[in-house]
Amino acid sequence: VNGGSDNTVRGNDVTNTGNDGIRINASLSIDVLNNRVRFDIGGDGIHVQDSNFALIDGNTVRDTDDDGIDVHNSDDVVI
Repeated sequence: VNGGSDNTVRGNDVTNTGNDGIRINASLSIDVLNNRVRFDIGGDGIHVQDSNFALIDGNTVRDTDDDGIDVHNSDDVVI
């Protein structure tokens, strides 16, 4: 999600992306719920950047090259 607001990313099975599994950038009020992220080569499982008021809950992240969940320059993010 890039530049979105009031969105939900829910119930996805993300594998072998070659980058971040789920990436939220420059967004507002985003929920990332109950996703499975596996085998991301070269990225984070869930990456949140320049986004405020995000909820990250109930996700399973494993076997990523970088961080499982990575948050940068974002306020009011609940994990």
